[in-house]
Amino acid sequence: MIKLALFLVLVAVGAFGQLNTDHSEHHHGTSVCAYIAGADCSIFADHMLCATDAKTYNNRCEFSKAHCLEHELHFSHNGTCDPAVDKPDPNLHGNDLVYTFFCNNLKHQTCGADLEIVCGTDGKTYDNLCLFEQARCDDINLQVSTYQACPL
Repeated sequence: MIKLALFLVLVAVGAFGQLNTDHSEHHHGTSVCAYIAGADCSIFADHMLCATDAKTYNNRCEFSKAHCLEHELHFSHNGTCDPAVDKPDPNLHGNDLVYTFFCNNLKHQTCGADLEIVCGTDGKTYDNLCLFEQARCDDINLQVSTYQACPL
């Protein structure tokens, strides 16, 4: 099970090479959505949130799945929606919430000991892509510089 989860994380790794804060495109890619599609949302605590479709989602996992199906769906506010009051007014771009959800889960994954050396643009050498992606969750601008150890 852990190997499958790690495999899905590593598949998703490639999608983050195009991340940026320009939301003109759907920036987390289909592999991240494939990872999220396989998530069991029932294991995540309820944290009701209202989206721009005026629908209440039980947690960020459910919202992330919906956003992956409808890229124009965005976060409106915490809590339940009131269709009589709520209007499609995004307070947070859906891509940002999906990325945060993905990173929060990735940070709690054990990356394993597979050696696949990566040099980041931060000048640090990472033992594998999973560890690199965990660091990238803290610095969205982090990119792969080269697939070998960084120069000293």
